[in-house]
Amino acid sequence: MSAARNKQQVQARSSSTSQLSETDEGRMIKLAMQTLSEHYGMHRGRGRRAARVLGHQLGTDLAARFVSSELPAVVDEFGKFWKQNGIGTVAWHSKDDLELGVQCFSLDFEDRQMLCPFEEGLLEALLKKTLSEQITVKEVTCSGKEKGADCIFKISHLE
Repeated sequence: MSAARNKQQVQARSSSTSQLSETDEGRMIKLAMQTLSEHYGMHRGRGRRAARVLGHQLGTDLAARFVSSELPAVVDEFGKFWKQNGIGTVAWHSKDDLELGVQCFSLDFEDRQMLCPFEEGLLEALLKKTLSEQITVKEVTCSGKEKGADCIFKISHLE
């Protein structure tokens, strides 16, 4: 293979991977969740931290796709993204208390509890970056512990 052709292939690959489509981002999130479930479940302490960091990074990257600048609208946009990509549902559990219910469906996970810190990090980074506010997101109910329940996340504004 000539050096010029090899250089063209490398350039084509790098330009095609620099911008992921929304579908690719959805696939990447599903893959991250599956990996966390299968591998980090064995190492809960370090695994939970790694899951949150990975979610935080993906949430930061995903934020560029969102156009809304108000919390309810961003949550609606995220809910549509989550559902369109076949990941699950996102809905207000309690709008007054700023609690979100997040459910994952059509994904078979060995350790659902490992998804909570991932989702927590993803939501926190997405909201911080999109709203340009100091926000924390903490899990208050885990679907991995309560069969059939949604994961519930509490959103707090920091002063």
